[in-house]
Amino acid sequence: MLKRPTAPLVAAIVLALTPVAGALEPDAIAVQTILVTRCAECHGPQLEAPEGGFGFVDDMQKMVEEVLIEPGDPDASDLYYLIANGDMPTEGALNGPVSAVERQLIHDWIARGAKLAEPAAAPDAPPVLPEAIPIAKRPGPRWLEFVGKFHPATTHLPIALLLVALLVEVVLWCNKAAPLAPMLRLCLAIAAPAAVLTVLLGLAHHKFGTYSGARQELVEKHELLGIVVAVVAVAALVISELSHRLPRVSALRWLRRLLLLAAAALVGLVGHWGGLVSNGLDFYSL
Repeated sequence: MLKRPTAPLVAAIVLALTPVAGALEPDAIAVQTILVTRCAECHGPQLEAPEGGFGFVDDMQKMVEEVLIEPGDPDASDLYYLIANGDMPTEGALNGPVSAVERQLIHDWIARGAKLAEPAAAPDAPPVLPEAIPIAKRPGPRWLEFVGKFHPATTHLPIALLLVALLVEVVLWCNKAAPLAPMLRLCLAIAAPAAVLTVLLGLAHHKFGTYSGARQELVEKHELLGIVVAVVAVAALVISELSHRLPRVSALRWLRRLLLLAAAALVGLVGHWGGLVSNGLDFYSL
């Protein structure tokens, strides 16, 4: 991590080496300076694993291409939303929070189209604001945002129980005399409602997320597949209970096995996608 005395120097170096620095309007240069100085600690190109997979805060063009910046509409820009709500920089950042003047400058630059054009002389200082800009409204209540933060923590329980349930099913298939039927029922009785709870928390978490581009598409796939896993888990629980009450109906046992196999396969994929969303799309790159 950068030490406080060196952070501004590193920020200045990063800014000087930015390929598009010579092709920006004065207000864009000022915005880039603000972002590099305030945010490079967690989102700079020098990081191997930047937070949220966002490590190009020095590249204005890429932020526009990745739809982190929506030219002409600050309120629809994920980058501005994070800054306006105080979510970025995080509390305790080395170079402090974004000031009201800096926030206004970012707002105005985006509102004017976030242009990357031929430069004029860079301004000596950001403009003094006549009034504070409005803070972007949150999409829902604070308590819901807080509850949604528990989504990553709850995912592990249904994943583990569904995999254990499949393992128990395999043992029972190979050895029908094994006294493991109660364990199978218990695993499913906990896994199914846990999967539903995880999906609900995930929906709340997504509501307050700030994703764009390829990450947004991956989040949507992760969300949809998570719902499918919850449905399959509930179906496996229902079929398991029917199979317990109707032990002579072999079709129910085979359907239970098929559902458990599908749940185990899907839960692995949805967990993989969730990891990419959290750690960046290039997390597994060599």
